[in-house]
Amino acid sequence: MAVIPYLQFDGDCADALKFYEAALGASISMLLRVSDAPDPSQAPPGLPPEAVMHAEFTVAGAMIMASDGRPGADGAQSVSVALQTQDPLEAKRWFDGLSAGAEIQTPFAETFFSPGFGVLTDTFGVSWFVMTLEPEDDL
Repeated sequence: MAVIPYLQFDGDCADALKFYEAALGASISMLLRVSDAPDPSQAPPGLPPEAVMHAEFTVAGAMIMASDGRPGADGAQSVSVALQTQDPLEAKRWFDGLSAGAEIQTPFAETFFSPGFGVLTDTFGVSWFVMTLEPEDDL
């Protein structure tokens, strides 16, 4: 069994995927557009042909799925994606990469519970927790 976050966007999923490639080193393993559906009745109603029907990408070995499946949505406001690493430099790179156009809730800094922790909402409305774990902590 796997629990996989599924991010739903309002028409800007492809832009978000490009952003995550640059900001996080994400690797896109699948991208299906509405126009790829052999039968138009199998595509979500109301989405234009260029919309992303389903995508899968990997960040630091973890899969995340995404689509343009929520017309009118304003990001994934009720869920945050947590990125964890034992490498403080990698965590800082992730946070800095996601920061372009972001709303920073907690600037990335050392805390009593982490050598580096920060919280932001990226330019696509997705909330991210970026955390450095102590080397003895399990990932």
